[in-house]
Amino acid sequence: MRIGPYSPGEFSSFQGMPAVNWILLIYLGLNTVLAYGSLALAIKLTEATRVSVIITLNPIITFVTMAILTRMDVSWIEPESFSLVSVLGALTVLAGAILVISAGWKKKA
Repeated sequence: MRIGPYSPGEFSSFQGMPAVNWILLIYLGLNTVLAYGSLALAIKLTEATRVSVIITLNPIITFVTMAILTRMDVSWIEPESFSLVSVLGALTVLAGAILVISAGWKKKA
């Protein structure tokens, strides 16, 4: 059974991989462990509703990061083109998250 370009248990494509690729692979793995650990801790210490609203902001963070990288003409990532619809969608998500969080704070006060 093949999954994408790799077969389970077949690691020959990792042999001869440059050191920079290994560093990136390890970094991304540690980043994922840290992210899921932080999510578990956040759910333990905060209401799940608030955590889910904050997680909703992840695409906005990606959107802003891509805008900054595009503006900086970074060569190692393909530039993103933002249409008016995508900007309005991002602002709508942001406004919705702010409304939900602020409504929760008002109820507790």
